[in-house]
Amino acid sequence: MDFLGIAITFLAGILTYLGWKNGRWMKLAHEETRSLIRSTHEETQSLIRSTHEETQRLIRSTHEETQSLIKSLHEDTLAVLREIANLIHEEGKKTRESLQR
Repeated sequence: MDFLGIAITFLAGILTYLGWKNGRWMKLAHEETRSLIRSTHEETQSLIRSTHEETQRLIRSTHEETQSLIKSLHEDTLAVLREIANLIHEEGKKTRESLQR
């Protein structure tokens, strides 16, 4: 009977030690996981910020290029329209001169 009590006490001590050891390991694993999540979050936020800044820069650059292209096309269109107006005016002159003869 004494042997059984000693064996149960010994096993309870071993289980207590293993539970304590497991608790320490779980706490350490939990802290490592939180640290990993925190660093991943910071890296993700940094990546989002840099991507946002790059996107904004590209948008501004594209906008400026588009405005420049529109201005150039507008000037070219005006030049072509002036040339057409001059040709119409000259043809009208020629027509009037030929009708007057």
